[in-house]
Amino acid sequence: MRKLLTLSGITIAICVFALAGGNASAQPSEEMQQQMRLMRTLMEGIALGPEIFRDIDKEQVGMTDEQIGSLSVKMMEALRPLEQEMQKKFGSPSDITQEHISDIAETASTMMSKASEIYRTVLNDAFPPEMVKRFDTFAFQRYGGVFGGSLNVENLATLNLSAEQKEKAAKIVEQLNRERFELIFSLRFAGGLDNEEKMKEILEKIVSLTQRGQNEIEALLTPEQKKLVVELMADVPEKHRFLDDYLKNRPWRLDESSWKPGDGAPPKLDNYPGEMRPESTNTGGGGRVFPGN
Repeated sequence: MRKLLTLSGITIAICVFALAGGNASAQPSEEMQQQMRLMRTLMEGIALGPEIFRDIDKEQVGMTDEQIGSLSVKMMEALRPLEQEMQKKFGSPSDITQEHISDIAETASTMMSKASEIYRTVLNDAFPPEMVKRFDTFAFQRYGGVFGGSLNVENLATLNLSAEQKEKAAKIVEQLNRERFELIFSLRFAGGLDNEEKMKEILEKIVSLTQRGQNEIEALLTPEQKKLVVELMADVPEKHRFLDDYLKNRPWRLDESSWKPGDGAPPKLDNYPGEMRPESTNTGGGGRVFPGN
């Protein structure tokens, strides 16, 4: 029997599968290892399934090892019908060809939406509301705040979205996943680890897409929710700052801003790149101001 392309592993397996092209014995550089860590973190943020329980702050959330183990099992069991559906349609990762990219990206995006609903149901059934709230806060901080919400709408649960907000955010995320999965699969057929420049290029596109989604989701939030975002992200545990630090230090990109001639220099990206920029410094004096000056 062919190995399952498990749903909880769709994002992680896709990542590993994409990187496995070309020379299987290729040793990634130190910089590439950091890029791989970033990609894996992003993929785990999209999946938000059993993977998150491996590095959860048990003290912060108040879960025991036994509870986490039980929850992981329940999650896997609940996801099994979707896993079987995915296998029936596509088989194992080794069966996938370049012609499958668009189709599997569409299917994976739709199934991730279904998986998110299953995730929420299992979590609510397993724990009391106050523990679920702590877990939701952990997930929000772990995946970069609203940035993580544009990976998976369930990462926004701690913000108490209205039904309308969640519906709109879910549509944003589903569309983003179609585009992100296509990029990840294209890496597999571009040489994987043998093509470090392509890896960087695709990863940058994935991050830019995700920050575009972050901006769109931030526009849905109320002032009170935006204030809560700032408060939560100011208190991210040190050991979970990898993604948050990357976003804070990442150079500004033209393709993820509404900058246009006359707007002046864009602000340095921080934890919340969707926040409003300062007013233009070009007040009609005839000077030209460019990004970065």
